[in-house]
Amino acid sequence: MRMPNAQLWIVDGNDQIQVATFDGFANRDRKKLARAIGNCTVVLPPAAGALDKGFLQGDAPFLDNLEYDLSEKWIDENGMARRSRAWGEDMAPEGMRLVRTLDVRFGDEDDYGETARCWHWYVRPRAADDDGSRSANKPQELRCHCGRAEGYARRLAAALELEETEAEALRLAAACHDRGKDREVWQRSIGNRDYPQVVLAKAGGKGAPLQWSRYRHEFGSLLEMHESAAPELARHLVAAHHGRARPHFPDEEAFDPKYPDAFAALAAEEVPARFVRLQKKYGRWGLAYLESLLRVVDAWASQEEVAGEAKA
Repeated sequence: MRMPNAQLWIVDGNDQIQVATFDGFANRDRKKLARAIGNCTVVLPPAAGALDKGFLQGDAPFLDNLEYDLSEKWIDENGMARRSRAWGEDMAPEGMRLVRTLDVRFGDEDDYGETARCWHWYVRPRAADDDGSRSANKPQELRCHCGRAEGYARRLAAALELEETEAEALRLAAACHDRGKDREVWQRSIGNRDYPQVVLAKAGGKGAPLQWSRYRHEFGSLLEMHESAAPELARHLVAAHHGRARPHFPDEEAFDPKYPDAFAALAAEEVPARFVRLQKKYGRWGLAYLESLLRVVDAWASQEEVAGEAKA
């Protein structure tokens, strides 16, 4: 074991955290160990190893000169941090709201004060669609955005040497991921007064929203894929690229003005079962890895378009 005294976190379904050391955790009775991590997420420090094509490799190098903690490096279009964390009684960042407090106490009670043992996580409030759709610097036309994303998906799949099945699913998901934005209710939510003559993926500061709605464009994109023979993985990647579909869409978000309610309800019912099947096939982290690839090509396509470049 590389670092027997290193800490790991065991996060249960209620987001409660148990802190342990590698050595103390691994030396438990196997049955007790299985019970301890059942339905939990085990969070390891970078020193435990690294990912190789999405899977943990314990002998992968740990580089001291590489910045591993990127928790506060997610920056919005205005250069502001989207999230931040504070330790103990540190002041809350201005303009952010508290979303979670993590008790990470480990060791003797006397080593920690009552407040100086917790991480407090804050986020900057944003709209429901968290892809920058309402705050991009320039308007981004929907068809071009999806085309660029598809181009990046092809190149990324080749660079990662994905198997043909996964590569094709990523390509198809990239091509279809934002089709649900072609709805009046969504275009009005980003202030697009020129719809349907102009169909945008991102508003580019065109104006204030004309209408607010619980409509989720990724659910609309998923419904459009039901009209084709899209594979399960492609459908899941599209449904999950903004955090839903793991395992479901809330009832109030499972609708689309383009489709009958019965059709939308049937599609929503299929989402959790598809998630379970794909987790069994790829594993929890393998599926999360594939999901992240679509988010990457979506971000790349958005950044390229904002910069006015068209390479895809």
